[in-house]
Amino acid sequence: MMRPSVGFLYLVLVGALTIAFFAWAAETPPLDAAWQITIELEAGARGRLEPEERKLVQDVLHRHPALADALVEGRPYGIISPTDRGHVDEKFAYLVRRSAEDPGRIVVHYRGTDDGGKVKVRARVGKARTKGETTTDAPFTFVAPDTRFPQLIELRFPKKRGRDAVRIEVLP
Repeated sequence: MMRPSVGFLYLVLVGALTIAFFAWAAETPPLDAAWQITIELEAGARGRLEPEERKLVQDVLHRHPALADALVEGRPYGIISPTDRGHVDEKFAYLVRRSAEDPGRIVVHYRGTDDGGKVKVRARVGKARTKGETTTDAPFTFVAPDTRFPQLIELRFPKKRGRDAVRIEVLP
């Protein structure tokens, strides 16, 4: 039985490396993927982020702080979900906070009449999580921890509410 020659093994190796190179080159770079996700969030063309998408955006914000500056447009924070002056119609909202010097107290107000006048709220920044509820009489307040910056903050509202029923504001 003949063994493959060195030249044949070399050709197989070059072919495998070529295929690996093109597979690597076809991958979307993380910055492009994160930029696309934020554009889709702002336009309302994307639902709630999956954990790996949220991690990707957070990691890219850490590596490229200029992306956070572009998203918040010179303000200390920005809501990168469809809003009308802080009013949210979706079951989620995403905010970007640039630095520890920027306001980090997030207040969620509810003015609807559904669900007995209250809505459950879940907040997440990195691995820190909290939950509570907002009512027509008492807003939900979440103080974002001073961890790595810029921060991606996720707010979830499990049930769909009426139009403009939930309003988000960030206070010092």
